[in-house]
Amino acid sequence: MIEPSDNSREFRQPWTDETVQRFWTYEGKRGGGADRFFSYHYGPTLLTIAKGLGMLQGRILDYGAAHGLLVKQLLDQTEAEIEALEF
Repeated sequence: MIEPSDNSREFRQPWTDETVQRFWTYEGKRGGGADRFFSYHYGPTLLTIAKGLGMLQGRILDYGAAHGLLVKQLLDQTEAEIEALEF
């Protein structure tokens, strides 16, 4: 059931196990381009900051790698050992 928020024109969907499952099932089937992903928009900035802090060395894990956009950026910009995990 959708419940109204404080603003009568807004509705907030309660997140239950069922609605989370439906959301990710939809997202998985939706398709689309790389511009839907966090690392497409923020990966270069994130890597610039991490590089400046000396964090791009050793082993790096991209947890929730999706299609591997951040992994590709890491491989292009560092000699670190890159691993990816998608769940």
